[in-house]
Amino acid sequence: MGIVLTVIGSLTNVSAQDTTLTLIAPLGGEIFYTTRDTTVDIRWSGVDDTISVRLDYTVDNGRIWKVIADSAKGGLFVWNIKGISPSASYRMRVSQLRPPGAQDNVIYSGHSSPVSDAWWSPSFDRVVSVAAEAHIWDAQQSSSSPLVTLPVPRATYYSVRWSLDSMKIVTGSDDNKAVVIDVPSNTVAQSITHPDVVTKVELDSTGQWLFTKADDNRVRVYNLPNGVARATHSAGSTLEDMVLNAQGLRVLLCANEARVYGRAVGLPLAFTGHDVGVISGAWSPDGTKICTVGGDATIRLWSATTGVEAWNVNDPKEGVRCAAFSPDGSLVAVGMADSTITVWDVATGQRRTTFAGYTGAVRMVAFTSDGTLLAGASDDNFARIHQLSTNTTLRNLQHNDDVSVVRWNESGDRLLTTSRDGTARVWQVREIVLQSDTSGTFTIAPPPPAFARFTSTGDTIQIRENTTITVALEGAQFLDLAQIDSVRLHMVFDPSMLFRIGSSVPLENSFEDVITDSNGIRRSRQYFEVTLPLPTSDAPLFTVSFQGER
Repeated sequence: MGIVLTVIGSLTNVSAQDTTLTLIAPLGGEIFYTTRDTTVDIRWSGVDDTISVRLDYTVDNGRIWKVIADSAKGGLFVWNIKGISPSASYRMRVSQLRPPGAQDNVIYSGHSSPVSDAWWSPSFDRVVSVAAEAHIWDAQQSSSSPLVTLPVPRATYYSVRWSLDSMKIVTGSDDNKAVVIDVPSNTVAQSITHPDVVTKVELDSTGQWLFTKADDNRVRVYNLPNGVARATHSAGSTLEDMVLNAQGLRVLLCANEARVYGRAVGLPLAFTGHDVGVISGAWSPDGTKICTVGGDATIRLWSATTGVEAWNVNDPKEGVRCAAFSPDGSLVAVGMADSTITVWDVATGQRRTTFAGYTGAVRMVAFTSDGTLLAGASDDNFARIHQLSTNTTLRNLQHNDDVSVVRWNESGDRLLTTSRDGTARVWQVREIVLQSDTSGTFTIAPPPPAFARFTSTGDTIQIRENTTITVALEGAQFLDLAQIDSVRLHMVFDPSMLFRIGSSVPLENSFEDVITDSNGIRRSRQYFEVTLPLPTSDAPLFTVSFQGER
């Protein structure tokens, strides 16, 4: 005689400062599991319970922070992590903030003519800007005098770049030269003469590859410190713009047609979809797509590999000037010739939103590194900041003449602008951090596989003797992390040998059946089911009593 015990159902896993502001929890090293009801208690101290703090997290060591709560109070916030992506690189931050004010903005007025370009230092605490001269200035305080005047002659400078390693600054000007400055010594490392005015310069991320655009309608490629061009790429007609991809390997030339070249000599990939030439363009962050804007008032998205067009749209009433992709590559923003910025879905070519309010051509557009804000520079003397999530304009930043450049710092809280009014400015866009504290790294992960084993006691009994069978949970692992409320157990016994006389829990779906065993003998079988709450640790579940039959 005996009992056969099986389980119907499965164990389904869920993929799962003087007071100093101090983050108490999490501190780092913890593992949190993304089950259906898992939460993380975020605790802090050092400020009064009535003071609001911002809570945010990062998974890329602080490059991008995502807000959990903008105004948490009381020293405790319960964060529901259901649906949060697994990672072992989470860090938490608590910050006390204040709104930005006019005193937080920086004006640099040391130039004697319109400021055509500017670039952040890699540490974002200084700026290099160019007009009739090239200056480095303090991005933390207003001034009319530079920290450093670069050793270049007076000219009309059109473009400037600062290398990521902070060692080089490159300028392009109407004296037909691209000049490479050694920043630590403030000396000219190289002066590369061109046949015509150098209107744009670009450096790759290593600072070794220099691309120049000149008014002879050619782009030249240099492998620094060699000042001899490795390649000279022709636009074939008037060269309107040059755009380097993020990888620094390929360059887009915008002219009557769009041409894509590499670092070496070779034939281009040509795109001829525009009817009236290409004004400007942008590369997707991964370098696979290009968006160009043309004199035919069209926006065209095409493959950077094949040159095949994916979609196009046009706005003959507006005309187009510039374009920029969002950091994740899902959106492309286009500055229009008269009064708007339009934002387009890269995958579908559908318009996502339009930001109005401009009364002049939008010359440049730029996304923050987290893709939440978009800035536009316009001929109406304003730079404007737009919020993508609400489709609203947050700030109108006024110069006294046309605004030509908008560039964000890495954290997206400050915006650099240049203008024909002879100034370059840094605008504090987001709140000022008064104090903050950041945790070490912790993990958010799916739960490990859950396990349960159900056992029953057994006995040998005589006819008319009684016995009680105990069904128990043994070897339970991680059941507290599994998405299970209850379990249904299915049991069967031979009624010709046992008579059920009682149980500690209600039984369900009891019925009798006849089967033929392996010897060809027909035998009765009685079935019943039990549905029980599932404990999270080993425990007895229920008992069933039987009496032996003849």
